[in-house]
Amino acid sequence: MVYIQNLCFDSKLCIEIVNDKNMMMNKEHLYSVIYQDIQDAFAEIQQLTQDQHLCAIGLGMVEDFCGFFYVGCTLEQLKTFEDVYEAWWISEWSCSSTANNRVHDVITALYQDLGEDYTNEQYSELQAHYQKTIIQALQDLRIQGKLKNQQGEEIIVIIQYADSSDEDFEDISFPQINPEFLVPLFENRFQKKAGENLYDYLLEKSAS
Repeated sequence: MVYIQNLCFDSKLCIEIVNDKNMMMNKEHLYSVIYQDIQDAFAEIQQLTQDQHLCAIGLGMVEDFCGFFYVGCTLEQLKTFEDVYEAWWISEWSCSSTANNRVHDVITALYQDLGEDYTNEQYSELQAHYQKTIIQALQDLRIQGKLKNQQGEEIIVIIQYADSSDEDFEDISFPQINPEFLVPLFENRFQKKAGENLYDYLLEKSAS
């Protein structure tokens, strides 16, 4: 950092170079932290539901750059929901992880690296990078076989914004982080046709 500053005659340019370097380092660190954080939270939820049949985990986000909360849903709880709308609102899922959310510190640092005079374009770029990094971490965990329940089944993963800042991201991300055969069932998750939506598919599965 000192070497870079010595080459700079413009102090503002020096600060921009150092900030860019810090942001690049933080972006590289973001993936590893998200990957490990999801793995730790999933392990905790698995432990908390060891006497039940875990079927899904949810990652809850908000518009602000901060960490996310983790929740799990079991087949046993799924049966208690009155309708499909309640079932797929992840804030209704009762099993939550208390794991230390280290993602918050890293994404907050990246936001601060933007500086006080950041543009809307810079904000959107960081948000897109954050979302892509979460998806990449989940894809890698899936490929490595680390998103399976005690029964050896692939766990459903849903990323959902708790506010209305990006309502489409749930639908956009689902096909990227879940087995392909679940996608049409998820797309029909609010349709009350037996066996053709994710809710009925899981209930039928629990009955078999």
